[in-house]
Amino acid sequence: MKATAAATAMLLLPQAALSHSSPLYTSFSGPRAHFPATFLATVPSHTLSNTKRPPILNQRRRVAVIRGGAAVTAEGSFQVPPAGTESGDGNKGSSVSTATFNLIKNILGAGVLSLPSGVGAFSSNPMALVPAVALTMGMGSLSAYCFTLIARVCALNKVETYGEAWEKSVGKKTAWMVPAACTFKTFCACTAFSIIIADSFSSLFGATPGFPALLAQRTNVIVWMTSLVLLPLCMLKSFAPLAPFSLLGILGTVFTGAVIALRLLDGSYAPGGQFHEAIAASLRPSLLSGSSSPLLSPMVFVLVSMLSTSFIAHYNAPKFYTELENRSIPKLNKVVQNSFNFCTAAFAFIMGCGYLTFGGASQGLILNNYAEQDVLAKMCRLAIGASIVFGYPLTFVGIRDGVLSLLGRKAPSTRTQTVTTLVLLAVVSTLAVFLRDVGFVVSLGGALLGSCIIYIFPAIIFIKTMAQKVATGEVVETPAVKREVLLNKGITALGVLLAIIGATVSVLKAFILK
Repeated sequence: MKATAAATAMLLLPQAALSHSSPLYTSFSGPRAHFPATFLATVPSHTLSNTKRPPILNQRRRVAVIRGGAAVTAEGSFQVPPAGTESGDGNKGSSVSTATFNLIKNILGAGVLSLPSGVGAFSSNPMALVPAVALTMGMGSLSAYCFTLIARVCALNKVETYGEAWEKSVGKKTAWMVPAACTFKTFCACTAFSIIIADSFSSLFGATPGFPALLAQRTNVIVWMTSLVLLPLCMLKSFAPLAPFSLLGILGTVFTGAVIALRLLDGSYAPGGQFHEAIAASLRPSLLSGSSSPLLSPMVFVLVSMLSTSFIAHYNAPKFYTELENRSIPKLNKVVQNSFNFCTAAFAFIMGCGYLTFGGASQGLILNNYAEQDVLAKMCRLAIGASIVFGYPLTFVGIRDGVLSLLGRKAPSTRTQTVTTLVLLAVVSTLAVFLRDVGFVVSLGGALLGSCIIYIFPAIIFIKTMAQKVATGEVVETPAVKREVLLNKGITALGVLLAIIGATVSVLKAFILK
């Protein structure tokens, strides 16, 4: 625990990682409409109150909200609002503090509850938390740099979206790759959400006196929750009723983190503790020391892949930049640094407390380790489950409209949207029945798609953009520019490596090396 506290205290992103002297600070603006940033159900009520139809039908170009608050257009690009406005309603831009809070909401979510299992995947040694926290800090710093990088290349190319930056710098033929990656990353998010809903509510209902045991079974929970709750929510013509739940996600995560820390400190699950005998032997703490458990193994890439998913909010980078009041890259750097510092510390704290409680026995959703008789754990399951249920449609709509866009359905009929909703919900729910380990979904999605969205795509766009600007004389190829281009070539290679190794290790752990 001392090692955890010491490591957490040092979670500061290097300022150098966010400071750039290269001439990439061109501002831009444009008359594009947008939909406000959101994580789960974090949608401002003033925006939703006037929404009479789904957001995808409110604009001339269809817009749908996905995880992290991105707005994906019919073309699959991610939109940003007009310069100098906060939500397209004439208000002034966001202050640094407001933007920081919104970015934290975008990043911090239920995915953090899988991180203890990421550490347990490669070690049962308590000291394994030291390299785990170091990895969290490193991945946080790299993710922060790439977040800022996306805003910079959009500004330099005078475009308003992540997808447009790729199209202008790399080419139209491969422009589908960005929206495709974001759409399928959202698909992974919805699958993970369905697994968490199943695990949380089957545990809650199973421990409720008088509740039918048949309905409390995990598979049946998925079926009736999807049919009776998620489907109606996803078919809503207005998301205004979801506005009161806008902060439930982040509050639930904070409360859960506090409970996890409390249970570590009070020793309730340690041998002789109040709940030690109340959970299955396979869920009880498994912490080894010395040579009996190594500090590192190749399975560390499971944690790395999970961290890629945990820090993802990058499709919103252009939006956060253009919404800043008196925007500038240094001001955006401050927002990014503060937000990623906070989230890095939160990730390390929850990961550390969960791992030090259960060690190598940590489950893909750490709440699954806690006893059904634990009242505080019940409250955590309810808070997390409810936040995901009411935020589900805001994420799901990104899958539906992303898929329709990729299939070339630019203006689908209501019937087409309904059929697509039914099919996709059925697919997601079926996967949730068979994929019981949310940690696997998080790590595989992070490896294959998170690596592309966070590391590979931004670095490639930057390299191509700088080559074009240097060729036209718009940018002078100074030693600093050369170094940053070289840095991004390294990030591209690292991203590819993480995708290949991370996906391979995730599959091996889930299906072969059980």
